[in-house]
Amino acid sequence: MDAVTDSPAAVIAIILTFTLGWGLMSLLSYHCWLLSIGQTTNEQLTNVYSEENAERNPYDHGCCGNTQLMMCKEIGESLLPDMNEMMTATEYIDTHYPVTVT
Repeated sequence: MDAVTDSPAAVIAIILTFTLGWGLMSLLSYHCWLLSIGQTTNEQLTNVYSEENAERNPYDHGCCGNTQLMMCKEIGESLLPDMNEMMTATEYIDTHYPVTVT
């Protein structure tokens, strides 16, 4: 108990660490569960594939199948633009917002 009375900041740090750890572990658990049932957050929250709808999830391949599909799939081309070349603001505006004279 001497550590508590000597350093109240340590108690605050322990409480903060526990609180943040609990939140992160809850979020991780939720998304692992979503992965195991083959749904996105939006599909689960809006009950797209609920038992009332009687619609089977076409993307559900079982827990192991869903995990394998997610972790072992090929990484495709990036949809982000190539950031290797730099351009000035004027070049960017001229490229993306051309001025047409009528």
